[in-house]
Amino acid sequence: MKVAIFGYGKLGKCLEKCIQADNNMQLEAIFSRRKIPHEKYVPASDLAQYIGKIDVVAIATGSKEDITNSDLKYFNTVDSYDVHQRIDSHKQQLNDDNTLSIVSVGWDPGILSIQRALCHSLSNKGVYTFWGKGVSQGHSNALMQIEGVKDAIQFTVPNSKAIQFARQGIASDEPHTRVCYINCDKSKREEITEKVLNMPYYFQGYPVKIYFVSGEKIRTLWQNTSHKGLTVSSGDCWQTEYRIHTDNNALFTAQIMCSYIKAVPRLIDDGYTGVADPLDIPIKYIVDNKSML
Repeated sequence: MKVAIFGYGKLGKCLEKCIQADNNMQLEAIFSRRKIPHEKYVPASDLAQYIGKIDVVAIATGSKEDITNSDLKYFNTVDSYDVHQRIDSHKQQLNDDNTLSIVSVGWDPGILSIQRALCHSLSNKGVYTFWGKGVSQGHSNALMQIEGVKDAIQFTVPNSKAIQFARQGIASDEPHTRVCYINCDKSKREEITEKVLNMPYYFQGYPVKIYFVSGEKIRTLWQNTSHKGLTVSSGDCWQTEYRIHTDNNALFTAQIMCSYIKAVPRLIDDGYTGVADPLDIPIKYIVDNKSML
């Protein structure tokens, strides 16, 4: 199976590791908008030259600016797009009846989405999701795209009282705090603070703490890439909690993406085309093992 990677940040490098460790996949190219010192490097502008030559492209770019290369819709793709409010518009950019694009694959959206959907169909008291404490790859990437930011990392921290309320079927107005560590010139701090607080989908409307620190401090913080997820739901006679803990956020996401990448040929053989998300894909394509029942 010929696979390519589009984007070569932390997630792209983890995808490379997973693909190379799987005897059923062969890494054909790494498409990047920036030049990288890699034997598989191909400029992103040359993507169209590979139409028909690659089975699946794993998209590993950040979600803040969405997927900007229009040629991606001519490939079968798998991505981990994670801006929940914009998933529907993201789908439209990749929709093509001649290819299959599986979007928002990871642990959230992804595994936790499936858990939420199952519980939502049963619960009359709500389904609540909490993230952290841990490093958010997407939010950290969004910070680093702000002009003047030299490096950054963002931790999502859940409110313990909000979790207690969720167990009683009560929603909280402030379930999380987003804690940002940013390295930049001192003269840029006020301007960057304003841009962070007003960034839609990521920080606007959320409790946010911003700390300006040295580059060395951020490099130290990046040594811990763990993250957590929790869904809490209940009904008249039941309660369920589903937890995820990963020591490496990007690697776990890459592993999940590879499970869906390997499912693409079978899905296409069975007539799947256009755009799908984890709620559209039957589990049997991801784990083809009857002993799981």
